[in-house]
Amino acid sequence: MVTKSNNVKSNFNMENSIMGKTKRKKGGGAKFTRSRVHSGRARTHSGKSRTKKQAMSRGRLTKKEKVSIPKSKTYTYCEKVKEITPSRTRVCKQLCHSMSKKGYVYTPSSWMTRCQNRQVYSSDKHKYTNKELKENKERYEKSLPKKGGGKGRGKTKRKSKSYITKEVYKVWEKTILDRYYSDEKKKTPIIPTNGNPSHLKQSKWILFLDINNIFKQASSKKVKVADLPVKEKKSLYNIGTKQLDNVSYGYDSDEDEFKYPALDLGGNTVFRSKLKTSYETKFNFKLTKDTKLRGLSTNIYNEWTKLLGKTKITGVTSKDIEKWLISVIKMLKEDDYIILRFFQLPTIHRIIITQSDIRKLTGKYYERIYDLSEEEYAKDSNNKKYYTMVESHFANPNITKQNLLNEYSVYKK
Repeated sequence: MVTKSNNVKSNFNMENSIMGKTKRKKGGGAKFTRSRVHSGRARTHSGKSRTKKQAMSRGRLTKKEKVSIPKSKTYTYCEKVKEITPSRTRVCKQLCHSMSKKGYVYTPSSWMTRCQNRQVYSSDKHKYTNKELKENKERYEKSLPKKGGGKGRGKTKRKSKSYITKEVYKVWEKTILDRYYSDEKKKTPIIPTNGNPSHLKQSKWILFLDINNIFKQASSKKVKVADLPVKEKKSLYNIGTKQLDNVSYGYDSDEDEFKYPALDLGGNTVFRSKLKTSYETKFNFKLTKDTKLRGLSTNIYNEWTKLLGKTKITGVTSKDIEKWLISVIKMLKEDDYIILRFFQLPTIHRIIITQSDIRKLTGKYYERIYDLSEEEYAKDSNNKKYYTMVESHFANPNITKQNLLNEYSVYKK
């Protein structure tokens, strides 16, 4: 935790000491005081001073910020400290909280919505030692509120979010697959209604980030796994949720594939590529920290509508794309560059079902959560905007009307 400065007490005495002048009253030995008056209240030579709290409220005491970590389990240890030293501005210290003199703990949402213009990084690019990283993490974990809450009047146990484990989710998902999947291709409305699922085909373009042209290296027949960056998380603005979230980047040894952060018209996603495999891409624009993002976002929007064969994109504007690009630039290190590549995923047959039909079948509706543990695989949802997409081997309950209008099309017969 950030502690008070050792000089606070002395500063208080220095700044708030008001020396009264004494005189002898003629004809007697008693003393009287002439005091200096501040804001309608006097402090006498023999009287008591104002409290520190009162002095601070009047702006008389300069105190080093004392902040506490927001008591939320959604706060995570800041992985940014592995790369660079955050500058500790007053605002960000209050909002994001420095666990030591060299690191911040913050949620992606608070950083994006409140600190994005103030949390800039110093030029020294401090490299943290393993010991410093360990100490930071230990301090953070100790600062988390204990389970069960505190004792005493007015303190109640905080309810946990209704997360669903992967095991429970998979049972729920299988029930939906068994009931609704069909390979029948027939003409239906693009938006399903209760009791009438839609049979659609998805033709989807995504825009993925090729950092320092690693795409060429991973596609080469001579690629060596040891030369590829290992999988990590990159923080990017999500045009769907309107906040930062984590997206995978790097070689995934468990699945033997390279993952690129990507954008689709619903939000962030991942482009999965097999090693030693070539893929045809379009646009292929080189992005650096000097690129003017407003013009680029407009070009990306126009290119996307052209690829989809549409005149506009539903629910997405060039301004949304610009915000995403801003987070991409913040992700770059000093000499990095990115090649923005459009890639068309294979056309897929899918069934779309209303949330009401899913509830009638299973008695509940889940929203899939990504980048958390298997104990936090999904959560109960009352969000009416969601539909469920069913493919032959899995279901996605996070589909929106925007997804359907931008990425799906009907069969002609």
